[in-house]
Amino acid sequence: MKIAPFILLLAFAAIVIFIGYFMWSHRNRDFWLLAPTSTPSLAKILQYYGIFLILMGLATLIATLLQAVLPAVLLMIIDSFAIAALSLLMLVYSKF
Repeated sequence: MKIAPFILLLAFAAIVIFIGYFMWSHRNRDFWLLAPTSTPSLAKILQYYGIFLILMGLATLIATLLQAVLPAVLLMIIDSFAIAALSLLMLVYSKF
């Protein structure tokens, strides 16, 4: 694997892990337009989705470090769809 895609995949895995940790760590406090303290189902979604994103980000990171191109690309596609679904899911729970 060339160096540029390797670095980009590492950065992508780090971003996915960060988003997962952010969702997991904010499951018990209000942030942006979301209120998980008053919506228990949102708190559970943030908890499980955060753990899922952290695990997927770690899997992407491991596949990238092992230079397994096909698994890394497949995991990147799954991560992208998961983050896109997260943004749509958060619209349902916004305070508006």
